[in-house]
Amino acid sequence: MELVYEPSRSQRPHTHPRQLLALSALPPRQRFEHFLHEALARREVWGLCRGKHWLLIRTVENGLALPLWSAWEHSEDWNAHHHQIWAHDYAPRAIRLGELTHELIPLLRAEQLAIGCFFVPENNGLTMSPDALCSTLLTMLRSMDTLASQ
Repeated sequence: MELVYEPSRSQRPHTHPRQLLALSALPPRQRFEHFLHEALARREVWGLCRGKHWLLIRTVENGLALPLWSAWEHSEDWNAHHHQIWAHDYAPRAIRLGELTHELIPLLRAEQLAIGCFFVPENNGLTMSPDALCSTLLTMLRSMDTLASQ
């Protein structure tokens, strides 16, 4: 599958460097909560890609996971600290939420791959099934829509 959405650097929202450091210092659960809120606010997440190939990482359970971040700076920071990956020219690439929920998650489910949310150089993030992430995002989206209609 090829996801083609790639905003130019000038169109990407920027996260202040102090905020990047503060978020990186949070425990995995709090980084995950931030990931969810930012993903819904920006309507996109970020992965690392080389051509048509998305980066997959080995999990503690010896499975594979697609790492995702809420901002390109976090994916770029993680990539810069992993020289064995950086050397293969992986770069941040945006994934729109619609593509994530309707195209990518079914593919990950079919391949029995997990999703890793908001890994930082010093610490892994949360790893979960694609269905768990999709369900959480859709539940939050419905609750936001309900609040907006009131």
